[in-house]
Amino acid sequence: MGITERKEREKEEMRKKIIDVAFDMFLEDGFEGTSLREIAKRIEYSPATIYLYYKDKDALFFDIQKKCFLKLVAAYNDAGVPTIKNPFERLRAMGRVYLKFNMKNPQCFNLMFLHNSPMAEFKKEDRMDKHGNAVGFLKDTIAECLEKKMIKGTDPLELRLEVWAITHGLCTLYVNKSYEVAGLTRTQAEEHMKNAWENYLARIKA
Repeated sequence: MGITERKEREKEEMRKKIIDVAFDMFLEDGFEGTSLREIAKRIEYSPATIYLYYKDKDALFFDIQKKCFLKLVAAYNDAGVPTIKNPFERLRAMGRVYLKFNMKNPQCFNLMFLHNSPMAEFKKEDRMDKHGNAVGFLKDTIAECLEKKMIKGTDPLELRLEVWAITHGLCTLYVNKSYEVAGLTRTQAEEHMKNAWENYLARIKA
């Protein structure tokens, strides 16, 4: 291995170390309660070392969110969702995978959606692609469903927000264990939430 390759490997190893430690700290203390200085202290390096990899806390947090979004996209791919030709059935499968992924990965769900996080980094032009374009996947599927008249409605943005609100809301209830208020066990909650997604699809199917 050459000097350049070794340096690149060492940089990636350090970046991974920073992300792994920061992941836990952001989860524990939230975005506002976590600082680059404290992250550096935890990994026993100087703050200056962190700044060699991330210009600010926003950029670091974005990379942590990216890690979670890419896992979600990988779950879609593993389930064969992108290969489903019928857009309505693809939408159904997307919802199922989204629910299953977030139920099994509550920490990622918290960091992706429930913690306050900066939007400036997320809004940069190239950032959506670096999330694996999970949002774009939903956008395209909804548009195709409308084009083929498979779902009710006319406004693609409103439908995207509605679909996301349904699945996101169910995941939030699950991750926060709010289902316990209804006297449900975790297993019962999972079943009811899967059924709620199917019932919603039945209502919007054209």
